[in-house]
Amino acid sequence: MSIESAGDLLGAKGPFSYGLPGFMPRAAQQEMADAVQQALGQRSTLIVEAGTGTGKTYAYLTPALLSRGRVVVSTGTKNLQDQLFFRDLPRVRDTLALPARVSLLKGRNNYLCLYRLRKAQLDPRGRVRRDRLQKVDEWAHRTDNGEISELGSIAADDPLLPAITSTADNCLGAKCPDFAECHVVKARRAAQAADLVVVNHHLLFSDFRLKQEGFGVLPGADAVIVDEAHQLPELAAQFFGERVSTRQLLDLVRDCGVEIQEFRDMPELTEAVDALAIAASELERPFLELAGRVAWRQFGNQPGAASALGAARSALGECADELKRYAERGAGLESCAQRAAGLVKRLEQIAAPEQAPENAAELVRWVEPQGRGGALHAAPVEPTAAGYVGRASVPSVCQVSAAALTTIASRSRP
Repeated sequence: MSIESAGDLLGAKGPFSYGLPGFMPRAAQQEMADAVQQALGQRSTLIVEAGTGTGKTYAYLTPALLSRGRVVVSTGTKNLQDQLFFRDLPRVRDTLALPARVSLLKGRNNYLCLYRLRKAQLDPRGRVRRDRLQKVDEWAHRTDNGEISELGSIAADDPLLPAITSTADNCLGAKCPDFAECHVVKARRAAQAADLVVVNHHLLFSDFRLKQEGFGVLPGADAVIVDEAHQLPELAAQFFGERVSTRQLLDLVRDCGVEIQEFRDMPELTEAVDALAIAASELERPFLELAGRVAWRQFGNQPGAASALGAARSALGECADELKRYAERGAGLESCAQRAAGLVKRLEQIAAPEQAPENAAELVRWVEPQGRGGALHAAPVEPTAAGYVGRASVPSVCQVSAAALTTIASRSRP
């Protein structure tokens, strides 16, 4: 019997039944696989409510690999991302005997930044012990992909991480002296050459917003499959809003200090950076009394919050002005100047919504403690109204829970 559909492949006479120990054909799985295959073929949008035990992963991986197109699969967490890439995807690809090129792509904070490692080693005021940086340097000469996970378990608040990884704000891009050896660049190039790329939702939304980096995954994709899509509404508000944290301010202070240490003719900039360091540290204090996320007005009633925020805004503005004066001195200072300008703009939109764009009235503002300090947020009440969700130029295939079915449907675009 000729097998022509993805559903047939997952059926009693398909290769999974014969070649995969413990596999049992399921009618719901076959139905879903055929529906996904049809959506991929017609370049249309499909929303699937797949209950527990349906076998949805095989039901979308099988037609995705058969499509011969370029597919991006997004999962809810990095753990699920690894499980999909290292367990489920190899099984499906091997069972189907398809020579598909696959790639695993994570956010840039999962990869070693050679430039920042070198700068950390030269920073006399660094918070990371020299022996730890030396071990990272030794590993840097051995690693092939630069994934931080190879170093073992590292706490999220470990000062080592920001010292040896980059963010979208502080990355120097093509101006970086280590651009040719950059692990993030290599990982993204591998992803662009793959037939199927596995990402997570955070990276997916970052890609939507940061396409100007030049390494976007989606522009070359034929389809996007979003697993656990019920998480998207909250993430949309997070990524398509504005956020400024005390950690971002202090990271800017640290990076400015590293960049200006080789210069002796920037006393005004040095003073501005020191003033921002003091203001950012003072802004941490009002967050100490918060047990969790609170409304903007409630935060303003915290002792010293208003004055601390005003001082931070003023210090950040002065630091941005001084950085702009010296930006031409080097790529590092130029990057710091751009970050400072971006933080000024975002902080103005959050703290002074009357000066924000026309949709300011549709913003919801809140604050929440994070680490030793906290973060200030502003997000659109309805992401689609802000014109963000649904910008992808490729069809999406979503697996969602019943509770999220209507929500995701209202945000999807063909």
